[in-house]
Amino acid sequence: SESMVTFQSYVKAPVITAQENLVLWYTFNDLNSSLIVEDFSGNQVNGIVTSGELVPGKFDKALLLNPGQYLSVDSELLSLSQTFSFSLWAKVLDDSFGALARNGQFSLQYHDDNLIRGYASTSAGWSDANARLPSGRWVHYVLSYDGSYVQLYFDGKVASEVSHSGYLAWGDGGDHNLYLNRYSSAGWELKSTCTAEVPILGNSPLGNFNPNSERTARNI
Repeated sequence: SESMVTFQSYVKAPVITAQENLVLWYTFNDLNSSLIVEDFSGNQVNGIVTSGELVPGKFDKALLLNPGQYLSVDSELLSLSQTFSFSLWAKVLDDSFGALARNGQFSLQYHDDNLIRGYASTSAGWSDANARLPSGRWVHYVLSYDGSYVQLYFDGKVASEVSHSGYLAWGDGGDHNLYLNRYSSAGWELKSTCTAEVPILGNSPLGNFNPNSERTARNI
């Protein structure tokens, strides 16, 4: 389709996607023999996968992670301090329990109560926005914190938001790594993920996030 062609050409242009404030972007189109996932933000924050498989995805390829397989990267390299947005395409294959992403400052995870929760840890503590999990299909998730609200988006629409305040703080002890699928008991497929320190108005590098709420989201 026309939208798919536009997306694929956008992915293959790192000079365009290395936007100011974009600190991390994985496309999951390639996985080398060292199991390193390249960062297309221009910051060289490459991730390491313990194991995984590239499969046909939402756009081009996707990374299939089964229980026990995960990606990790040092979150200190992201330098998140005040606000953030985290965005990814994912298809949850089993809704029993899983952590799509987690570090000491934010988390996007689901449990067997059929809810997905987006957490942010600040100087005021943890707070989460939650909504019913749309499992079994591709969804563009965005979790953001703007200093006043924790917001959770599905496919560009606000699914949940909760008021929160404070500066970002580490809430998980000394482990400051960002993990994708580390704490999951179910497998899922991941197409693309990116993280920004502050909002960038307009479309995300994924080409599929158009906030339509009264309050502009901190999209990536």
